[in-house]
Amino acid sequence: METLADNHHIADHPSYATLQQAAEWFAMLHAGEFDAQEHAAWQAWLEQDNAHRLAWQQVENVMRKFQYMEDDAARQTLRSMGQGRRRVIKSILALSLLSAGGWGITRQPAVQQWSGIMMAQHTTRIGERRRMQLADGSLLWLNTASAVNIEYSTSQRHIQLVAGEVWVQTAFDTMQPGRPFLVSTRHGQLQALGTRFNVLDDGQRSHVAVFEGAVAIRLPQASQPGLIVQAGEQSSFDGISIQPAREADPAMDSWTHGMLVADNLPLPEFVARLERYRRGHLGYDPALSHLRIVGAFPLQDTDRALHLLEQTLPVHVHRLLPWWVTLEPRAS
Repeated sequence: METLADNHHIADHPSYATLQQAAEWFAMLHAGEFDAQEHAAWQAWLEQDNAHRLAWQQVENVMRKFQYMEDDAARQTLRSMGQGRRRVIKSILALSLLSAGGWGITRQPAVQQWSGIMMAQHTTRIGERRRMQLADGSLLWLNTASAVNIEYSTSQRHIQLVAGEVWVQTAFDTMQPGRPFLVSTRHGQLQALGTRFNVLDDGQRSHVAVFEGAVAIRLPQASQPGLIVQAGEQSSFDGISIQPAREADPAMDSWTHGMLVADNLPLPEFVARLERYRRGHLGYDPALSHLRIVGAFPLQDTDRALHLLEQTLPVHVHRLLPWWVTLEPRAS
C-alpha cells in the first residue's frame, strides 16, 4: 500500500523505551520548573548513549511544529500546568512516543524546501483552500499548506508546484494558441492534453489523477520513458520511475468541494490525509491500523470529521490538548 506518510528504516528510530525517556525529559524541561539538579540529570542522560541523543532530536523535531502555532493560548498550556504538571506530562508522553510503527506524526517539508515555499508567488495556510482563475481562463485550486509559482511566457504556460497540491482545469489558449500547459514538481513534469487533473507532491513522490482529457508525465532525464495518463486514471512518479496507471482515487478530486472521500481507505492513510488540514498533531493507536474507512468527511471542520469517524467505527477521539489529538480503540 502506498501512503503519504514518510517512510524510514526501523534502524533510524530509537527504541520505544528510549523515546519515552526523551519525551519525558523534553516535557519536564519545557514546563518551566526544571531546577539545576534536574538539568544536570538530563544532561547526564543525554550524554550516556547516542540513542538518547537520537531520541531527543526526534522529539524536538516533532514538538518544534507547535512553536509556529498561531494560537497563543495553546502554547500557554504547557507553561501553566501548575502543581499537576508531572501527571499531565505523563499523559502527554504516553501519546507522544513516536516510532516507525507507532503514533503518526505530521510531515514537515524538507529543510531545503522552506526557502522555495517562502518565496513562492501563491501559498495557502494549513486548512486553507484557494480558487484562482489564470490569465488564459484556466482554473487552479490550491489545497491546504501548498505553494506554487505561475509563469506565462510566449512559449508556454507553466505552473511550478513547490509544495502541496493543486487541481487544474485547463482552458483553450486564445491568447497565444499552441502554448503547452505544464505543471512541474521536484520529481518531473506534466503536460496537460486538454484536461482536468490533480497533482500532489507528498515529499517522496508526485501523484497525478486525471478526470478529463489526458496528462503526459515526463521524468527529468530525457532518456527515461514517460507515460500518458488517461481520464479516470492516476499514477505517481519519484524522478526515477513512473508507476503504471490505475483507477483514479475520487479523494484526489473531492477536496475541491471541501470533502475528504474515503473508499475503503486504511485508517493510517485517512489520518495522514486529514492531518494535512489541521494544526498540531493527529495520531492513532497502531491497534487501529487494520480499520478501513468509507464515507465523506468535511475538510472545513476536521473536528466534525473526527466526530463522524467516532460514530461509525470502534474509535475514541482523545483530545488531550487542543493541538494534540489521538485516535484510540473504544473501550468495550
